[in-house]
Amino acid sequence: MNKIYIGVSGFARSGKNLFCDIAQKVLKEKYNLTSKTYALAYFLKKDCEPFIQEKLGLSAFSEKTEDKNAFREMLVWYGGVKRKQTEGKYWTGLLYEELKKEFEV
Repeated sequence: MNKIYIGVSGFARSGKNLFCDIAQKVLKEKYNLTSKTYALAYFLKKDCEPFIQEKLGLSAFSEKTEDKNAFREMLVWYGGVKRKQTEGKYWTGLLYEELKKEFEV
């Protein structure tokens, strides 16, 4: 079966995950299609999770807006630094490697 990729972007807390959750439900219920959500932010948060837990006592994966606001600027800064170091390929490269592992037959 052919794979279709859909990219979703938006501002912080704009509903990207909610959109993906609803789209997955509709695809399954209406068309019997399976789907999966991937987020570039997952890799960023994974990189920063130990520091945020140790220094702030919070989780980089928190869904609480007030928690996210405490470290959002740090994530943006770190994400930007890694992008500049790799000519914009760091986060997409990590996602690419994840997809390669998942779709290997």
